[in-house]
Amino acid sequence: MARPPHLLIVEARYYAHVSDHLLNGATAALAKAGVSHERIAVPGAFEIPGAISFAEASGKFDGYVALGCVIRGETSHYDHVCGECARGIQELALDGLAIGFGVLFSFVGTFNYIAFYLAGPPFGLSAAAIGTIFVVWLIGVVTTPATGFFVRRIGRRALVLIGMVFWAAGLLVTLSSNLALIVAGLALAAGCGFFCQAASTAYVAVSAERARSSAVGLYVTFYYLGGSVGAVLPGYAWNRFGWPGCVAVLVAMVGIMGVMVARFWRESHRLSGKPGVAA
Repeated sequence: MARPPHLLIVEARYYAHVSDHLLNGATAALAKAGVSHERIAVPGAFEIPGAISFAEASGKFDGYVALGCVIRGETSHYDHVCGECARGIQELALDGLAIGFGVLFSFVGTFNYIAFYLAGPPFGLSAAAIGTIFVVWLIGVVTTPATGFFVRRIGRRALVLIGMVFWAAGLLVTLSSNLALIVAGLALAAGCGFFCQAASTAYVAVSAERARSSAVGLYVTFYYLGGSVGAVLPGYAWNRFGWPGCVAVLVAMVGIMGVMVARFWRESHRLSGKPGVAA
């Protein structure tokens, strides 16, 4: 029998008389649902996202309840605290969206403009030959199902970071003048891209404690938005610098995704994914 969820209540005590009511309501709701919990207190709402972020490193909790109150006064203090607190919690819950944007951006940018590169000198490949090379996409049939195995072995964050290193390496290999090496680089980039895509989709799904279908739908929206931008933006680099310019843009995008994963994802996520955050 699966154990009940274990949550952490992060309570801002700046307005203690209000916080007491919030805490009583939250603990009553958790008790009714049969959910165990622990509680920590922070000085104010501004500290809530940081406390949740540090608590994730323990791997003890399945989710978080953020309790805080900010009262509007005569200064801009209210706007700053509310804005930063909301932004911090949103980053904790939805920071996988930008990865979806970058994944399809890089896929579309790579395979759109490599076709122009291979059609020109010194390769001069026909449309049929270029289409045959695109069979490297089928590597996703192997890498996508294997993602779960590697997540269990090394963790989602580590898998995605390693995948992005090899993804960038595959893109750099396509700068070769040797067609076989170019195909190998495309295969490496595609395989690693599918690893990252599968891991990121699952990450978003488990990040949302509620409305998971909406969270995944939002991820898919960003995913296809990235594909639209990836079809256009590398074109400016192509016009000025050819394929090397495109590779520079694509490697930069993979690098940006890697920085975001390193900065916001936590290696201590459970096998089921990142704990949820409720406010």
